[in-house]
Amino acid sequence: MKKFKLKIEPEALCDIQEITALYNEQLSGLGERFQKTLIQQINSLNKDPYIYTIRYKEIRCVATTKFPYMAHFYINN
Repeated sequence: MKKFKLKIEPEALCDIQEITALYNEQLSGLGERFQKTLIQQINSLNKDPYIYTIRYKEIRCVATTKFPYMAHFYINN
């Protein structure tokens, strides 16, 4: 099975940092839980990103568990 390389755009990294800070303001450690959950979801994409359907144009989405966010991605062959 082919493994895919992941690239997180700088804008997405900034969004993740902002959301993490907001969650940490609400409850100590919550931001770290959010980041850990999101990273696990994103890392799962390199195994089989095709299991996620195209939502719009060529963009697919993976939802985070326990947090109301989605990681949007595309597959660049």
